[in-house]
Amino acid sequence: MKPSRVLFVCTNQREAGHPKGSCHEKFSPLVLEKFRAELEKRQVGGDVRLVSSGCLGPCSEGVTVCVMPDNVWYGKVRAMDVVEIIEKHALGGEKVARLELPDEALD
Repeated sequence: MKPSRVLFVCTNQREAGHPKGSCHEKFSPLVLEKFRAELEKRQVGGDVRLVSSGCLGPCSEGVTVCVMPDNVWYGKVRAMDVVEIIEKHALGGEKVARLELPDEALD
């Protein structure tokens, strides 16, 4: 079965002091693990897939999460935001407006 949504979580790590920074230094491994645990708790099976991703681009906005096929991009995601993203968007189809990145952040 194809998933209805795929959540890409940037876990890119650059060397310390790199001018772009990285999602890893903003605790993306913790965010990824929180997504994994919460999806497992909800037993969504293959309906929602979670993918650890390399750099998604908007490094200054990290931790970056992209939800496909909706093409919705979230920025500054913290572990405390994960449940809201799962319940509202991944399972409910409703964007989490306060975390959504504006188009210009993706340029």
